[in-house]
Amino acid sequence: MAMPPEAAGLPLELRDLSVAGDRGRVILSLPALALPPGTALGIEGPSGAGKSTLIHALAGLAPGAAGQVRWGGTDLLA
Repeated sequence: MAMPPEAAGLPLELRDLSVAGDRGRVILSLPALALPPGTALGIEGPSGAGKSTLIHALAGLAPGAAGQVRWGGTDLLA
């Protein structure tokens, strides 16, 4: 059974996302990612790989984040 359009959620699009650490060194770089509404995404990697940094950047909470994180039509980094 298909979900009604309003229940499907919003797309997530990242463009040129980067997060710089305290000394200006880039600790996360993601050129592009596009997820349609309703998509599930798993993130795995070793300790220190940037998983938490990515989640903070997606939420607009990462200091030193630059680029675009668009949830629907809203840029969370603007």
